[in-house]
Amino acid sequence: MVRDGSAGPGCLVCGDTFITGALEVWIASEEEDRPMDKVFLRGSQMGQIGGILGVVLGTLLGNINLQMLVILGGGLCLLLGLVLVHIMPETSFSPATEERQGLLKDFVCLFKLNLGFVKSTPVLLALLAITLCGGLASEGFDRLSIAHFLDDTVIPVIGPLNSVTWFGVISLIGSGLGILASQLLIAHMEQKGTASRTSVVMSASVGYILCLVLFAVGRSFWFMLLVFLLAGLMRTIKEPVLAAWMSDHVEEKMRATVFSSSGQLDSFGQIIGGPIVGLVAQQVSIPWGLVCTAFLLLPVLFLVPVAAKKRD
Repeated sequence: MVRDGSAGPGCLVCGDTFITGALEVWIASEEEDRPMDKVFLRGSQMGQIGGILGVVLGTLLGNINLQMLVILGGGLCLLLGLVLVHIMPETSFSPATEERQGLLKDFVCLFKLNLGFVKSTPVLLALLAITLCGGLASEGFDRLSIAHFLDDTVIPVIGPLNSVTWFGVISLIGSGLGILASQLLIAHMEQKGTASRTSVVMSASVGYILCLVLFAVGRSFWFMLLVFLLAGLMRTIKEPVLAAWMSDHVEEKMRATVFSSSGQLDSFGQIIGGPIVGLVAQQVSIPWGLVCTAFLLLPVLFLVPVAAKKRD
C-alpha cells in the first residue's frame, strides 16, 4: 500500500473496515459444530498458500507492469466476492437487533449492546486486550524489520539473490514454515482431541517477544534471518487460535460486532504503537525501536492467564 496521502489508500482502509472480522464470523456461524481451532488454522494455511502464489505471480507480473498487478489483485477480490455469494451459505445469521430505527440509532444501539456484552464477559475483555497489544506491536515489527536488515547487517549476494530478491525468498520461506507449523498443530489436535489454547497463545507470545529482542540485537544476517522467521511463525500460530478462543465465548448474534470490534482494536493499536516505535527508532536507533515493540507485548504475558481464569 502506498502511503502518499492520496485518496487511494484511504479508500482501501475504509473498504477493509467493512470486512474486518466478517469472514471469521461467517465461518464460525456456519461451521459451529466443528472445532474452531482446526477450522481457523486450516484457513491460515490456505492464506499462506495463497501468499506463496501471490509472491510468485506478483514478482513475475511486477517486472512487466505494476499497474497490471494492482488491477489483477482488485479483480480477483471482486471475483472472490461474487463466487462466495453463490457457494457459501448464510443460514445461521440472526441480527443483534430485530427492529431498525435508522442508521444512527442502530449504530448507537449496537455500540451499547456490544459494550454491555463485552463488559459482562471478562474473558472477552482479556482477549480483546491481547488483540490490542498485538496491534501495538505489529506495526513496529512490520515496518522496522526490513530497515533493520538493510541498515544493520550485510545481505549476502548469492547468484541472483540480491537484496530485493532476498525479501521475496524470505516471504516464501516464512509462508512455508507457517503451513508446516499449522499442519503439525492440527495433527496434534486430531491425535489428542484438543490443544490448550492458553499454552499455545502463551508459548507463541513468549517466543514472539524473545525473537523480537534477539532480532533487534542481531548483526549476523543468518542469525537475524532465523529469528525473523521464528517471530513470524509465532504470529502465524497465535492468531487463528486466539480467534477460535474468542469465537467460543461470543453469542452467535453478537459475533459480527465483537469480531469487528476486535479488528478495530488491532487497527487502533497499530495507529498508536506505530508512531511510538517509529519515534524511538528515529531518535535512538532501529534496534531500540524493535526492542520497544517487544516491550509493548509484555502485557500479554499477564493477560493470557487472566483469560484462562475468567472462562465462563
